Amino acid sequence: MTDQELEEIEMRALMATREPWHVEYLGEHGYPQRIANDAAVLVATTYEGHRPAGNAEFIAAARTDIVRLIAEVRRLRAGAR
Repeated sequence: MTDQELEEIEMRALMATREPWHVEYLGEHGYPQRIANDAAVLVATTYEGHRPAGNAEFIAAARTDIVRLIAEVRRLRAGAR
């Protein structure tokens, strides 16, 4: 991964809705139906019916995971120089 690619990923993360994101389980069976942040800003609708909540949980976690991964890549690159 080039420095330019890492910067592009970081810019997309910085432009995304403020973190942290979480899955909201709604409805009578508690299906994952949307992702929002702590300020109640709706990020995405993720209704999955009877399927596992894996996609919704992945999307919600990605908001903070990506930022942490970028920081780790930069830390490792700085140590290698």
